[in-house]
Amino acid sequence: MQQSSAQMNLQPWRRLFAKRSIRKRRCPCAVAPSKRVCASSTATHWLVFGGFSVRQNRPWRMPDQELSAPPLKGKRILIISQRHLNPVLERNIRYLVGQGAALDVVCLRGTSPRHPIPGARIYGLPLVHRRSHLVRYLAEYGLFFVVAGAFSLLLTRRHQYSVVEVDNLPDFLVFSALPARFRKCRIVLFMYELIPDMVIARVARANHPLVRLTSAVERLATHWVDHVITVSEPCRRRLATRGTDPNRVTVLPNAQPGINCSPRDLPESPLLVTHGTIVERYGVDVAIRAVSCLRQKWPDLMLEVLGEGEQLPALKQLVCDLGLARHVRFEPFTAWQVAIQRIRRATLGIVPVLADGYGELLLPTKLLEYALHGIPAVCSNVPAIAEYFPPDSVAYFTPGSHLELAQQIDRLLANPEEAQELARRASEALRRISWEQAAPDYVSALGLSAA
Repeated sequence: MQQSSAQMNLQPWRRLFAKRSIRKRRCPCAVAPSKRVCASSTATHWLVFGGFSVRQNRPWRMPDQELSAPPLKGKRILIISQRHLNPVLERNIRYLVGQGAALDVVCLRGTSPRHPIPGARIYGLPLVHRRSHLVRYLAEYGLFFVVAGAFSLLLTRRHQYSVVEVDNLPDFLVFSALPARFRKCRIVLFMYELIPDMVIARVARANHPLVRLTSAVERLATHWVDHVITVSEPCRRRLATRGTDPNRVTVLPNAQPGINCSPRDLPESPLLVTHGTIVERYGVDVAIRAVSCLRQKWPDLMLEVLGEGEQLPALKQLVCDLGLARHVRFEPFTAWQVAIQRIRRATLGIVPVLADGYGELLLPTKLLEYALHGIPAVCSNVPAIAEYFPPDSVAYFTPGSHLELAQQIDRLLANPEEAQELARRASEALRRISWEQAAPDYVSALGLSAA
């Protein structure tokens, strides 16, 4: 959309944050007199400056429409996240704007959301994040910290925010919200990962200098903010052992909102699926070796691996070495909604997390998605998962044991009724940690209340 001449005459940074007028258009469904809101019709605004894209969507309404005030009307929230607009971040944004809050989101530019998000202004930064060596990580984190800090300064000068949420990685990104702290704004750190435990798992030494450094940064960040959000009870307990007050920590699992799923179309041949970032910790090699054990009994068995990551070349070589080209297929993880449609065709979902010192703390999002869509799951028996899913809801095996994994897969493929009963019980277990149950805790952690 072309900018108006008045906007073009402004200085670039002023033009970026200039107040935008809304160009209304007549909704196709409002030809006849009506007072209904057309949720599908939105006024969309794009501004581009220096490679930064800004997207704002607002719902189309009839001028004389009367609506009840949403509970968070008048609240304005800033979210800073060195992530693409992934399903979990999008879930949080949609819930808050659905409650009436106005949002500004500074994140990495990535794929567009599944549907426009009315009420949210997305500042997509054209920075690239790749899994690589330590120096590359530090350079990426430092660059995003500087740019996000600049946006935080400019936005907090224009708006008085009720709360600023900062998502890790890294933990020190929370200090990009320093301008908001000067304006006495509440700061919340959303800890998707515990960095010291990740480093311990990688370097295999608890007293390594990098472990001490990341622990110190985590301790400083968690004490500086007003509240902390993490994704599982084991993570909350681990933070408590490092001095964080557990009363200042809220657990918010990465579950997606409940949806009305149509019946799944199962394939004629057994199809296994695992998806997500492909790194050693997620044990995809264990799943591949399990398929090697089963190919004689199940000649049509197929394992589909959706995702990309640093371990992908090694896994492809492993498939060649084991002669499994007909039984293992790698597909890139593109748009989330497209991937979910592929996942829903699976006979079984595989969650082969390794117990490497950090895997024990993981409650994988993929397991929650399998439970949500009624897909029977075969899963590593790690503490974080066992705390939420009882033994009669998923088929457990010892982490790293491809032989036990193969036995569980064989058992469920031979007994489809038992597999469906597992899926039903997993769905029941998921309801206890569903987004519908956790969403009020999210609002409370942000320190928000009805206007």
